[in-house]
Amino acid sequence: MKKCKDCGIEKDISEYHVHKQMKDGHLNKCKVCVRKRVSDHRAKNIDRIRAYDRKRGNRQDKEYLSN
Repeated sequence: MKKCKDCGIEKDISEYHVHKQMKDGHLNKCKVCVRKRVSDHRAKNIDRIRAYDRKRGNRQDKEYLSN
């Protein structure tokens, strides 16, 4: 059992993402809180994220795309 840093609820260790750099090997925020944080960030920054995604999609060279 581990207590989430964001929501404060104690949950089973399987409710946390693996993170090698943490002392117990798992992130200190539960999967539900991480999903909410990522979703909120994307909603607030959608234009910047879409521009990044478009630019990132064009980085692949022609050899990679032909396979």
